Amino acid sequence: MSREIKFRVWDKSSKRMYGWESVKRDADFDDIVDSYGNWMQYTGLHDKNGKEIYEGDIVRQRRLSCKEGKIVDYLVGFNHYMFTAKDKEHEISLCSIVPCAELEVIGNVHENHELLEG
Repeated sequence: MSREIKFRVWDKSSKRMYGWESVKRDADFDDIVDSYGNWMQYTGLHDKNGKEIYEGDIVRQRRLSCKEGKIVDYLVGFNHYMFTAKDKEHEISLCSIVPCAELEVIGNVHENHELLEG
């Protein structure tokens, strides 16, 4: 299985997110590395709306197997060589929740940190 390798970048100084196309277009890659703050890698997965899921995204999971449709919010990360989903109590493999859940990107850790506080 192969997946596309790409990144997006949170620029700490301008407080702006740059997508992969913007990063690739910049002629001076060294300046990007120095000036931008947080690099987030694409997981190779899409949410229920077709939106790409990156490290740093906050995803909402609606468990399909639960009759009550339990909803949990996770922060997508990278730990121990795999993409992870972390809630307040657990950190699990992101791929382990994909088959049994409907995921939706509801924000990211830089622009919507308040979503993790609730």
